[in-house]
Amino acid sequence: MTDQFAKLLNKDLIERIYDSLFLLVDDEALVTDFIQLYLEDKGFNNIMSLTQSEAAIDTIKNHPVDIVLLDLVMPKVSGFEILTQLRKHSQFQYLPVIVLTSSTDAQTKLRALELGATDFLAKPVDPSELVLRVRNCLTVRAYQIQLTYYDPLTCLPNRQLFIQRLTHIVSNNKSQSLSIFTICLDQHRRVHNTLGPLIADELLSAVAENLAATCQSADITERLGITDLTRMLARTAPDEFSLMLPSCEPDCCAQLAEKINRSLSHKYVVDDHEIFACVSIGIAFYPRDGESPNQLIKSASAASAYARKQGGNLYKFYSADIDTNDKKRLSLDTALRKALENNEFALVYQPKVDPSNGKVIGAEALLRWRRFGLNVSSPEVFISMAEENGLIVPIGEWAFNQACKQLSIWHHQGFSHLSMAVNVSAPQFYEPNFLNNLLKAKQTNNVNLNKITIEITESTLMGDAETLIEKLNVIKDFGVEISIDDFGTGYSSLSYLKRFPIDELKIDRSFIEDLPSSASDLSIVKAIVAMAESLQLRLVAEGVETEDQLNILQSLNCACVQGYYYSKPVSAEDFTRYLIHNQATQTTTREPSAPDARINP
Repeated sequence: MTDQFAKLLNKDLIERIYDSLFLLVDDEALVTDFIQLYLEDKGFNNIMSLTQSEAAIDTIKNHPVDIVLLDLVMPKVSGFEILTQLRKHSQFQYLPVIVLTSSTDAQTKLRALELGATDFLAKPVDPSELVLRVRNCLTVRAYQIQLTYYDPLTCLPNRQLFIQRLTHIVSNNKSQSLSIFTICLDQHRRVHNTLGPLIADELLSAVAENLAATCQSADITERLGITDLTRMLARTAPDEFSLMLPSCEPDCCAQLAEKINRSLSHKYVVDDHEIFACVSIGIAFYPRDGESPNQLIKSASAASAYARKQGGNLYKFYSADIDTNDKKRLSLDTALRKALENNEFALVYQPKVDPSNGKVIGAEALLRWRRFGLNVSSPEVFISMAEENGLIVPIGEWAFNQACKQLSIWHHQGFSHLSMAVNVSAPQFYEPNFLNNLLKAKQTNNVNLNKITIEITESTLMGDAETLIEKLNVIKDFGVEISIDDFGTGYSSLSYLKRFPIDELKIDRSFIEDLPSSASDLSIVKAIVAMAESLQLRLVAEGVETEDQLNILQSLNCACVQGYYYSKPVSAEDFTRYLIHNQATQTTTREPSAPDARINP
């Protein structure tokens, strides 16, 4: 059994078995002396002995004892009484206790077992049996410790052990400075949602291995004067690691954070998937940023979250301003949870225009959060928050249904050529009822799904290819078209363009905004246009704001544009007026770029 357990154990725990602290309790000093000799001969050298049994409980409370060898029959306080008191303490409930007895009476053994004895040794003690039983008990205890205190995926200490160690350091070194790192893997949740938990776990394991190696690099350990920094490292959340560093100044912390970022932020290949990973690091200091372990961890986590909001692949030191922002964000989260039931969301619509004639050929539905007629928060903030707290699925369903309803109205008003583009987040796309919700929206609103385009980002296509193709084909069978939003900014392999049934690419606005001055952006746009033409994909350029930008896109035969050059996103009522005005201009022979071919209601 010992060998079977040993195969499952963290290497660090196996080594620490021989560092275990023994307490020998027997009123006969000769017995404890012989046992100590036997144990030392096998490599166990951390041993305390007691002949005064009344001191046993206090000794165990004041020392980190790993195993007790206890005589049952002793004056003053018997082994039975010591066992009874030990098992009353939750801290010592599972402490291994090997009972020493010369009794062959079954009742004595049964009583000891009932009180919580782990094993028995007959007196006089046989050295071979002693070592075997001790090793068995310590190996099982080590396995219990691993299950309780170590993360099974990475074999790093878990949150519980990290907090215990941090509490011990803070309690015993109140005058010593201490820094806490929170290291968050930015891509973990997205990979989990798109590629599945197994791929996410493999990515996390690879990152953990790199992180441990970085913490053990010679330049780091020498600078900090710590020989085994991995003992200070832990996995404290599904996508988060924590690191504690005694006596580490801010400059040294900054250098370590930069090294961790460089070491972890690169491409990982997991099961043939190329995944670009990066981390966001938050750093807090004791006692400046918190005097309790809980406050320290909270501060470091807040700094990490702030670094992530700034785009990730950064490190940030905690400050009170971050805490203030987090409180505002918590308040916003609470309000967001009530917004759907309070009917605080609205859609606005931005025209999609054929630049060759200025005709409005479609609209993109965009979500806004309004209260008392005012925008509560920018879409970038509240949509990101909704993705984090899971509300994006019901909000997305509402938006899709509302867009279908409005498109049906416009079709009945005579604008039957009009199409509608609706953004669909990855969580909504992968929601089990997504396909049923498409059909439900069609039936509820009597809308032609052939005029609906769902816009998904490249990262949404990071899931299992065969399953994705099957789902996309079903969507296509419904008549719905599929557009890749923000094309050129994602991490996916371009191979999906030829494998997946895609209809449209949307050139991200970041490649449009610096035209015509940016030669590199112009080259990228030309390459995307050529790619779309060769693959027979429709092309939409978003973020068009100037006539120069429009002229470039027209020269490249881009068939559809949208942006403030034609119109900002507007309400359904204003969009209707825009459609009427635009339809009227189509009866004239004006140039499409003429001022009165555009309107900003």
